[in-house]
Amino acid sequence: MAMKRGETVTVALERRQELGKGGARKLRRVGYVPAVLYSRDSASGSEPLKIRLGELERILRIPGVTHHILELSIDGEKRRGIIKDIQYNPVKNEIWHIDFYEVKADQKISLTVPVVIQGESKGVKAGGYSRDRYARA
Repeated sequence: MAMKRGETVTVALERRQELGKGGARKLRRVGYVPAVLYSRDSASGSEPLKIRLGELERILRIPGVTHHILELSIDGEKRRGIIKDIQYNPVKNEIWHIDFYEVKADQKISLTVPVVIQGESKGVKAGGYSRDRYARA
């Protein structure tokens, strides 16, 4: 079942001290996935975070979650953001890293969202064809 309008999904994140390739490997060994929160308001522009693999898998099973604004709970501090990018290990198909982007209520953002076309138009019924079979807005 896809997310409904107004529905909120909370993502539990933690700040991390482990940086670099070695730090990321240590995190993955103990069941975490390295993450970063990008923000226009942050002094550095980004914040290193981590998320439990089970929590991330739970969230990614929700249809449409990558196209919705999420509630990000960072060590108890609530923020709003979107999933910007997910990186996978190409050999093992495991999640290696996830990027979030913080959004404010008054901020304009651009997202790619899937458009589901239902039914058939009169033109298709009359023998024509639809070019926008895999439309995105």
